[in-house]
Amino acid sequence: MAPQCARLCRTPAAGTLQSNPSPAATSGSLLRGSGYSFAPGSGCDVKEALIVAAFAFLVCLGLLIAEERDHAETKRLHAEQIADLERAGREAVEEARIEEQRRYTALQEIAHETQTQLDRARADAAGAANAGDRLRKRIAQLTASCRAGTGHPGSAAPGQTADVTADLLADVQQRLDEAADAIARHADAARIAGLACESAYDAVSAQ
Repeated sequence: MAPQCARLCRTPAAGTLQSNPSPAATSGSLLRGSGYSFAPGSGCDVKEALIVAAFAFLVCLGLLIAEERDHAETKRLHAEQIADLERAGREAVEEARIEEQRRYTALQEIAHETQTQLDRARADAAGAANAGDRLRKRIAQLTASCRAGTGHPGSAAPGQTADVTADLLADVQQRLDEAADAIARHADAARIAGLACESAYDAVSAQ
């Protein structure tokens, strides 16, 4: 700035503005805290005050713009965090629904298979029981026939009849044993199926 328009001087003692009743001196009082004053009558004190005010305004405006920019960035980050949380929540709900459906389907399949095996075992056991009843009735009939045959003079020798009866009884006993074994096998299969069902349930229900 030209020397004639920048006649700034520090106050020699107290640092106060020069006493001047003119409007220019009143405008120069804006710089009281800075320790500078404008020479009265120069015509440049108002201009300098306006420059300082404009500079202060620009500084404040820059700070405000920076604050607004930071605030906008904070809002953007907050919105992204909310979106991420909502997306994670939806994914967690979907995964939980899929897992629940999988467990339900697995349990239904295990229960159906177990029931099928139990029904088959019960049917086989019932068939074996009926066969055992028929065999016992047949044994009773054969025993009665053998006893009746030994009372006739023209019948076969008692020893031969006893041998035939013993063979028949042995065969019947063998069949009964086989039927009992079959029942035992099916019972074991049913027990194993039940244990497998429990294990599968524990596996799918584990947290």
